[in-house]
Amino acid sequence: MNDSDYVDSVLAKLPADNEQVQMIADYKNNARGLTSNQREVGIWTYWVNKIHPNPLHIAFVSFKNSLEVTQRIIELAIIQAKKLNKKRIVISGGKFDKQVQSELVKNHFAQMRVTHLVEFKKGINLDGNFETATRISDLNDEQKDNLLNTIVWQYKKVHQINPVANLSVDEWRQLIWSDVILTAPSVMISGNEISAYSIWYQDNQKSCTLAYVWANDPQQLIDLIKVQIRELSGRYALLNGELDSTDDQAMLVYDSFPKEADQPYITWVREIE
Repeated sequence: MNDSDYVDSVLAKLPADNEQVQMIADYKNNARGLTSNQREVGIWTYWVNKIHPNPLHIAFVSFKNSLEVTQRIIELAIIQAKKLNKKRIVISGGKFDKQVQSELVKNHFAQMRVTHLVEFKKGINLDGNFETATRISDLNDEQKDNLLNTIVWQYKKVHQINPVANLSVDEWRQLIWSDVILTAPSVMISGNEISAYSIWYQDNQKSCTLAYVWANDPQQLIDLIKVQIRELSGRYALLNGELDSTDDQAMLVYDSFPKEADQPYITWVREIE
C-alpha cells in the first residue's frame, strides 16, 4: 500500500518521538502499510542515502511486535533492494527494544557500528599544549585538495562495509564542504602535508557538529579539538559530535572529552545474496 491518506492515518496513531516513526514520516512517499485479516499490523519505508548510496536504508514499526510481521517487512525490503540493485539492507536507531533486536538477529542482521551522538560539555578546563591550527578558509587550493583526499581516504578506511567509492571527487567535494565551518581552526600542517584535521559543521545559528577527525599523532588531534571547543564555545550554544565506533580516533575523542548528553545510534546491516 502506498496511499498517502492511509499512511498519514497510520502515522497519526503512532508516537511522534519514535525514531522509526520519524523516518517513516520523512520518507512517507515510499511508505508501505502491512495488513493481516484486514487489520493494520505494520508499516515500513525505504530510501537511499546520498552519502551512503550502496545499501537500501529502511525503517519500520511492527504493531503486533511479532517475528512474523518483522520477517514479512524484511522480505518486502529485500525485494525492493534487489529492484534497486542494492547488495545490503541497513536499519539504524537508538531505541530498539530487546525483542526487535532479537528479531533483527533472527533475520540475519548484524550490528555494523555504534554512532555516538554527543553534546560536548562547555566551560571545562582546556589547558594543554596548543599548537597553531590553520582555518580551512586560509588553505590554498592544493592544501584543500590534500585535505579532501585525506578525509576521503580515512572515511573509506573506517567505513569498509559501505565505502562511497562510486562517488566522484567532485561529489565528495560538494558533500564535505557544504555547511562546513570554514573559519574554525581545523587543520594541522607539517611541511605541506596534512598532519591532523577536525572538521565541524554548522547545523543552525545555535548548534554545530564535529563529523570528521584524524591525525598522525592522536595527541595532536586532542590538542586541536581543545582549541576548537575553546573557540566554538563562544559562537554556538551547543557543540555536538557524531563519533563512530569503527573509527579508533573518533573513539579517542569520545573518551577524552566530558559530555552533557550521549545518544548511541546503532546501525544494523544484512547482506543480500
